[in-house]
Amino acid sequence: MPRTVLLQAAASRAGVPLNFTQSDQVGGNAFPNDGSALLVVRNATAQQQNVIFRVPAKMDNDLTVADRVVPVPPNTSLLIGKFAQEVYNQADGNVYVDCSAAMGLISITAA
Repeated sequence: MPRTVLLQAAASRAGVPLNFTQSDQVGGNAFPNDGSALLVVRNATAQQQNVIFRVPAKMDNDLTVADRVVPVPPNTSLLIGKFAQEVYNQADGNVYVDCSAAMGLISITAA
């Protein structure tokens, strides 16, 4: 199942609305990363949830780097990032993210 790619909101001094996209619980999500991307995660549940960033990087050519798991407390929003391209970017230039439960997601780039 293909991942759902998040549209990026461009930060502005004039302000931009934060329109969350519901996380894809089947195929996961992805967002483009030029090294300056940020992700806003909203957990509207009464329980802690996890956001998992899939890390394709290998060290010393064959040592797998563990995925980054970020706990999101109940009824909380977090701003997460930046994501080093050589660590987090998949072959298609996106960062892959999975959520342990349905959460709101927004990818942000500084314009």
